[in-house]
Amino acid sequence: GGLVAGESNEIKGQSSSVIGGQNNIASGKYSSVTGGSNNTANGDYSSVTGGDKNTANPHLLLKNTGTHGSVTGGQLNLAKGFYSSVSGGQDNDASGRWSSVTGGRYNTASSQASSATGGKRNKAKGDHSSITGGVSNTASGKGSSITGGHSNEANGAWSSATGGVENKAKGDLSSVTGGQYNIASGKYS
Repeated sequence: GGLVAGESNEIKGQSSSVIGGQNNIASGKYSSVTGGSNNTANGDYSSVTGGDKNTANPHLLLKNTGTHGSVTGGQLNLAKGFYSSVSGGQDNDASGRWSSVTGGRYNTASSQASSATGGKRNKAKGDHSSITGGVSNTASGKGSSITGGHSNEANGAWSSATGGVENKAKGDLSSVTGGQYNIASGKYS
């Protein structure tokens, strides 16, 4: 059992709850949805707080979906990875284990402990990678980072790109700071 309040809400999971809002579903064990509309908490110990059409751990039978996911507000956000979170924004996806997306739109954090903070269409794809703002940036190297800019890439392990447009940090431990069309391809470059 659990607690159900609001309008047209449903609990399916053991000791789950839906408090307020409408058309919300808590189906994972110990999951909860608090307010908002059309939100779903599928994973065990998952939660959705407000917003619209957000999902924590969409389907436990799918690969790369886990438990303990959390979505806080926004719209059409997905927290799919084990212990993943999305905090606001729209159309964001945190699918890596311990991954997070904080706001923005169309951002993804798809690898272990990866994060995307704000911006639009950014992809944190490497383990421990991070992107802070900007548009259409991709951090695919392990521990790589991008701070702002547009269409920058950090492909090497522990590489970084800071601002600018269409810069590429390809080598391990390489860095590009600003400018346009710059490439750091050697190790430590």
